[in-house]
Amino acid sequence: MYAISAQDTQKLGEAAEGLYCIAPYPTRYEGLKTDFNKAYRDMINVDPEGVEVGTGKRFVLAYNWAVWESMFLLKAGIEKSGWKGNKDTPRLIETSKG
Repeated sequence: MYAISAQDTQKLGEAAEGLYCIAPYPTRYEGLKTDFNKAYRDMINVDPEGVEVGTGKRFVLAYNWAVWESMFLLKAGIEKSGWKGNKDTPRLIETSKG
């Protein structure tokens, strides 16, 4: 068994026949057609095929997404808890747990 990432399975041709790639975030835009996904890809410069604009390298969004997910959780917690400084950290933590 082998898991592949950052591979263009269409270019592998017959060797990739019947191959499924399971990831927590799809490489190709067609796997998750949402306004949010489009905005995210635009923000990080990744085209609909999962290729980084400017470098031409295949980009594994599943690896990158985990980092952003933490930032979005922290941002939401700050906004919801009204965090302004260190003294508000306990409230931020409690808010983030919920």
